This record gives sequence, C-alpha cells and structure tokens, in this order.
Amino acid sequence: MKQQPQIILWLLVAATAAVDAVAIAWLVEAGPLSRAAYLIDALMTGQLALVCIWAVFAARRMLASLAAIGLAISVCTALDVWAAWMAARETFGIYVGLAAAYVAILWIIKQTPGWQRVANRTHSGWQFSIGQVLVVMTVVALTLVLLRDTTIAAREEEWKFLAALSISDVLIVVVAVLANVHFSEWWVRLTASCAAAIALGISLTYAQAAGWLGETMVAPFNQEIVPNTAYMLVIALLLVAWIELTPILPLARRAEFAPPAGDATA
Repeated sequence: MKQQPQIILWLLVAATAAVDAVAIAWLVEAGPLSRAAYLIDALMTGQLALVCIWAVFAARRMLASLAAIGLAISVCTALDVWAAWMAARETFGIYVGLAAAYVAILWIIKQTPGWQRVANRTHSGWQFSIGQVLVVMTVVALTLVLLRDTTIAAREEEWKFLAALSISDVLIVVVAVLANVHFSEWWVRLTASCAAAIALGISLTYAQAAGWLGETMVAPFNQEIVPNTAYMLVIALLLVAWIELTPILPLARRAEFAPPAGDATA
C-alpha cells in the first residue's frame, strides 16, 4: 500500500499529459483564434500554478523551486510560440509575471496562522532571506524589461484584459489553497473552487461585455460566458485534482487518515 500514492501520482501525470496532447492537437488543427486556445491557456496556466504551489509549500530548497518554475515558464512559452504564434519575448514576460504573482500570494498565505495550524508548524512571523529579496528584485526587473515596448504595453485594451485575466488566475489559486486550509471535507473544497471559478468567469465576461477592459475587447455576454467560465473551471478542476491526490500541498491533517505504521494493511 505504500506505493499507492506514487501510482496515483503517475496516473495523474499520464492523464494530464493526455489532456495536454489533445488540447495541443485541437489548437494546431483549429488555429490560435479558436476555442481551443481557451483550453490550452487554462491547462498551461493551471499547471504553472501547480508548480508554484509545490515550489512554495513542498520544495525543500529554493534552488530546486526556482529551477522548476523556470522550466515550467519555458515550456509554457515554447508551446505558445509554436502552437499559438505568439511573440517569444512577450509570452515569456507574461508567464514570468504570472508566476511571480502566484509565488508572492502563496508565500503570503504560507505566513498566515491558518496555514501554520493545518501544516502543524509553529508560526514564527514574517521572515524572508536576502536571497529571496534578490530573487524578487530580479524577477520584477526582468518582467519590466521583457514587456517594455511590446504590443501589450502599447495598447491599453490588451494590458487591461491581461491584467483582469491574471487577477482571475491568481484568485482561483488562492481559493483552491485556502479551501484546503479551512475545510476538511473534499467535496466542500471542490464546491468552493468550482463556485469561485464560475463567479470569476461570469465577472470577467461582464467586465468584457461592459467595455471596462477596452473597446476592442468588447464581446456579447452570451457569446463569451461559456468559454470564459469553462476556462476558469478547467483551472479549478486541475488544481483540485492535483492538490487532493498529490503532496504538493503538505497538510498535517492528512496524516490523521493514514494507517498506523504497524497496521498489516499498510
């Protein structure tokens, strides 16, 4: 039974890779302006979030966490450049900024008493090293350099939409993590994540239809509500599946359900 978690992990990896392959094939066939773009963006964004969650909560060394995040950003960038015909510099800058936002908000959650309680750790206050400060300064500078003089920086409508989408991406990750902090039942965590995804999808669509994100981004509410909500739901379901079935978010309460060391069934 000790190998069961590892088997589940590899099955989940295989399932995620299969979904990625289907999404990539659909995008290549249908083109970057098709609905396939919503699916591939949701998968890449959600998987980048998973890497950041592992890096903040489960990784033991900062170098390993930075390497994993860097690899994830590189893969997402390469995929968008190859399949979605996006500019490499602009795409890399977007993913760097999104990963930085993920790590920053997750690190804040890690410092809260609620997380310290469910992780069975003693809260020691807000602490950070010189290395972490240098990493933050480097990432901020790199993001500004990469996005400078790009089409996103030049067009107000594009950066407004990207900002709204990125905030939604970060919020769904926050909900998924906080649901694990505050709720012990898996179905409550799933319901909370899906409800937040639906609410964010509706809110993003309303802001887009109302023209708050720029005139060029205006689209009929009925036309965009389904893809926007589906985009958020894909991210939410991906996060819930990996957080529930793998140890990327180590919580002390999960040990309560593990069989004793001397149990014959273990």
